[in-house]
Amino acid sequence: MTDECLRRRWDEAWAELGLEPAEELFDEVIAGWREQHRAYHNIEHLSRCLELAAEHRGLQERPAEVDLALFFHDAIYSTTRFDNEERSAEWAEEALRDAGGDDVVAARVRDLVLVTAHPSTPSTVDEAVVLDIDLAVLGDDDAGFERFQRAVRTEYSWVPSFLFNMQRRKVLRSFLDAGPIYHTAPFRPLEERARANLERALRA
Repeated sequence: MTDECLRRRWDEAWAELGLEPAEELFDEVIAGWREQHRAYHNIEHLSRCLELAAEHRGLQERPAEVDLALFFHDAIYSTTRFDNEERSAEWAEEALRDAGGDDVVAARVRDLVLVTAHPSTPSTVDEAVVLDIDLAVLGDDDAGFERFQRAVRTEYSWVPSFLFNMQRRKVLRSFLDAGPIYHTAPFRPLEERARANLERALRA
């Protein structure tokens, strides 16, 4: 997705909510997605999420809030911290309030960002959509899933292999043990392949 397309989706989401964010906010959010250490949680991941959101617009109760949550969901991402989702959610909530959004809207967007802290159980339709979009990569074909795995390893290249493998097994196992991976009808066909990908990764 080009910068122009990203900017258009950003502007349309804010306009749909009747809000006007600080002019520099878009550049700040996109700069986060373009940080050098990102190999998977990068602008390509954001673009894919937004494309899936557009494809499944009919599922959503508040599409503008879904789009903004996707813009913010990994806007803050450090491999040395464990609170990236919380910090990204706080940024989103603050941005909504600064732009004139009321507390209810700001809280909903915050919660949409927080649901991407896996494993999660969504409590609204839009949370289910955001979660399924974020986890769509788990149901990719073999080559796509392997690219995802390699990209995550690259992001954590500073972690020794034995420690990375131990922690990665815990993460992958958590997806399998948390119940259904996908919660909306269009994504449920990915469930079987996602579980096969995760099982194969665990065996490796």
